[in-house]
Order: sequence, then C-alpha cells, then structure tokens
Amino acid sequence: MTGRLACLLALILLIPGSARAGVPSVITIQGKLTDSNGVAPPPGGKSFTFRIYDDSVAGAQVWPQVGGEVQTITTSIEGLWTGLVGALNPLTSDVFGDTLRWLEIIVDGTTLPRVRLATGPYAHRVATVDGATGGNITTPVSIGPGHTASGAYAFVAGEQNTALGDDAVIAGGASHVVTGDYATIGGGFADSAKGAYSTVGGGQENVASGVRATVGGGFSNETRNSYATIAGGFNNTASGGSSAVGGGSTNRASGIYATVPGGFDNEASGFSSLAAGRRAHAVHGGTFVWADS
Repeated sequence: MTGRLACLLALILLIPGSARAGVPSVITIQGKLTDSNGVAPPPGGKSFTFRIYDDSVAGAQVWPQVGGEVQTITTSIEGLWTGLVGALNPLTSDVFGDTLRWLEIIVDGTTLPRVRLATGPYAHRVATVDGATGGNITTPVSIGPGHTASGAYAFVAGEQNTALGDDAVIAGGASHVVTGDYATIGGGFADSAKGAYSTVGGGQENVASGVRATVGGGFSNETRNSYATIAGGFNNTASGGSSAVGGGSTNRASGIYATVPGGFDNEASGFSSLAAGRRAHAVHGGTFVWADS
C-alpha cells in the first residue's frame, strides 16, 4: 500500500479555517486520493503526517518543533478526506511570521510534494496588524479584560473600563468611565470624563464634568464647567466657566475666568479673580488676593 500511495494523491485543496470572532488555531484541509486512472483506494483510516516548512523542497521545519502532527483520517469510497492541521499541535502566530510557508503531507509513509500555504480571502482584513496599509476597523475597539465599549468608534484599553460616549477613548488604566462624546482618559484609576470633548490625563478619581474641561492628574479633582482646567493636586474644584486651578489642595475656582495657581484652601469666586497662598479668598471681580494665613 505504501508504494501505491505515491501515485494515489492527485489533488489537495487547502481551505483556511474561519471563525466569526478571533483567529482559529487550526487549518481545514481537504483532498482526494486517486491513482493515475482516477480510481480511489479502498475507504478507511489512513495515517497522515503534517509538517510546515519555510521552503518548497528543503529549508527548516517551523511546525511542529519536533517530528510531525500524526492523525488517522478516514477516506471515503470516492477517496475524499478532510483533516484539521493543528488539531493536536495548535498553530500559533509565530508559525506564520513569514509569508513563505509550505505544508508537507505524508500518507501511510509516503511523502508527497509540499504545497504552499496561501492567504484566505478574508485574512486580508487583518493585514494591518503587521503594519500593512489598508483596512478599517469600524466597530468599537476593546483591548484588555472586562471592558464595556458601547459608544460608536470607542477605543478602550486597560481593564474594567467603560466607554459609553461616541468616539470616546480610554488609553489605559482601570475602572474609568467615559460618558461624554469625544472625551478622553489617558490612564490612572477610577477617573471620569463626563463632558463632551473633556479630558482626564490620569491620576485617581478625577472628574471632568464640563464641556471641553480638563483634569491633568492628581487625586479627587473635578472640573465642573465648560473649559475649566485643573492641572493636578488634591481635592481641587474648578466650577466657574474657563476657571483654572494649577495644583495644591482643596482649592476652589468658582468664578468665571477665576484662577487659583496653587496653595491650600484658596477660593477665587469673583469674575476674573485670582487667589493664591493659604486660605485666600478673592470674591470681587478682577481682584487679586495673596494670603499666608
């Protein structure tokens, strides 16, 4: 039987396996065994050995690392057979690190000419993973465990993050929530970007509620009005439109265009006012107060 099989394999059809979600670790392969007159061998189980090489004749064996994948495959009365390459030794991305790969098949001890593995039609859709041009992802992108990315074109990385706004971005970190459209969180832990176009750079438990509001980092800071900005620090609040807090702790910029550059427990509540130092209060428009006590 071994000598006869050299002329029995007349055609091999390679059909890449497919899946709706994720890349399978096997390749579906189908073929037909016949002799030179087109007569199939007796039906039944036959020993198939599969190997993948980087050359059509010689070269190095790239899968599996040792020996070959040996399967018993049953042929039909017409000589038809179907196998799953990788069923016993799963195929990994490293196997296809180059575009030149050939499959070698041994049937009942007879080595057949190698066949080059070609791209399945829909594999072109993931070509951009290796830096090739072309292809678009038109659904939300989720990288990491436990995410909710329901906003149109949302992008989420890290873990346990939620992006509900359209075009929302969470670049990393954990337990963040973005509800504003086009809002962004860069990283950190448990931050929130609620306003449209708002940004939280990082830190912990910071909140950007206003439209186009920004919190650079720190802990437990909140920008509550449009264009308000807090650079960092702890427990600061910018609730006036276009107000700003540079840092420090427990500072409040509640007036429109009001500014607190830093310090502790300062408040700028007047229009375009500025308060700095320790427990300074600027309550009138255009006033500047600097206090140390």
